[in-house]
Amino acid sequence: MVAFFTVHHTFLPGKAEGWWARLASWDGVAVAKAWNAAGFHCHTFLAHDVAGPVNCLWETKADMSLEEFEIWIDGPHGPGQGVFANKCYKAIEGAAPPASHFAAGSPVQALVPPAPGTGSTFWVHHVFKSPESAKRFWAWLGGLKPEDWAQFAWKNASLGFYNHSFMPCGLEGPCYCVWESKRPIALTEFQAFMDGPDGPGAGEVFHNTVYRSMPGSALPVSKFPSAANTVRRFLESLNDSKMDKGVKTAVISDLLADEFQSTMEADSINKAQIIGMWTNLVPKMWDLPSSKYTIDHCFENGSTGLVAVKMRSTMTALPDAIFFDGETKIGGKVVKDFVYVGFYQVKDGKLVSAMGRADSLRKHLGIAGEAQPLSASVKNA
Repeated sequence: MVAFFTVHHTFLPGKAEGWWARLASWDGVAVAKAWNAAGFHCHTFLAHDVAGPVNCLWETKADMSLEEFEIWIDGPHGPGQGVFANKCYKAIEGAAPPASHFAAGSPVQALVPPAPGTGSTFWVHHVFKSPESAKRFWAWLGGLKPEDWAQFAWKNASLGFYNHSFMPCGLEGPCYCVWESKRPIALTEFQAFMDGPDGPGAGEVFHNTVYRSMPGSALPVSKFPSAANTVRRFLESLNDSKMDKGVKTAVISDLLADEFQSTMEADSINKAQIIGMWTNLVPKMWDLPSSKYTIDHCFENGSTGLVAVKMRSTMTALPDAIFFDGETKIGGKVVKDFVYVGFYQVKDGKLVSAMGRADSLRKHLGIAGEAQPLSASVKNA
């Protein structure tokens, strides 16, 4: 039986800057895999600021006591031994945590943070105003029916909000919640919602301390997906040299609709072919760790719904690399400022189609002749 824990991290004096510097060099997928293998999964990592605080929501594959979890999170295999003062809480009955990662079979795509949505993400530290307010809250909560919860969700959505998780840590509190807004809003606006008549407790139950998650946080899967951010995450995943084949396959598959088609010049390739090319063929041609790519533009056109992208790459062919024609050796050759321009259609958080143009690789590599359609062996790598 799984268990859920929420952690309020506070940086120890002088530790924040060094920790962020180390985090930049982490192989996030490898770290998450190691945690999963040990029976731990981090659902969200929500940093308010580089100076903190941070809220994390963890799941354990087997039930454990709060003391056992604290030993792990404070130890050498946790996210920052000697860096944080960790205040840990175990969720009690009545919590509304995310869907269980371990019950779902530990999907590897969940090891990569999802693309940000169209708005802002917040976490809230709720403290009951009094013992009496806590008793009233629990009595009210215990009387709710499924249709009441559905009504709350509908009302929140109509106001442009979604509650991802509710983590009560004891009958006396505190409670932690994660919320998302449909549009970017300031901390003060979200505070007003939390403390007002439409917030949890209608302003009469909790003292609410709200925190806005900064860019770079590991967010929950967005209820309000951004088409442009979804395309950006797709392109980042294609070019991520740290992802192993299994993770990259799962992530790309999760981002593409089953009917996905990409048209480039006279060529058209489908979802399975995209995955095969980027997990089997491309790693045999290019030295991905040394490659550099820059997304110059990635934005959604409000009138067409298409996401426009311009990207530039510089890459070096591996020593034994063979060109797409299956015969021309390109080992060691460098392609500089290879430009790609594309337009993507996104629906319900998944890429449905793409069309684009790119520089001629033949020209960059000094190979004579005009560009040719990709062969079946290349498309079905």
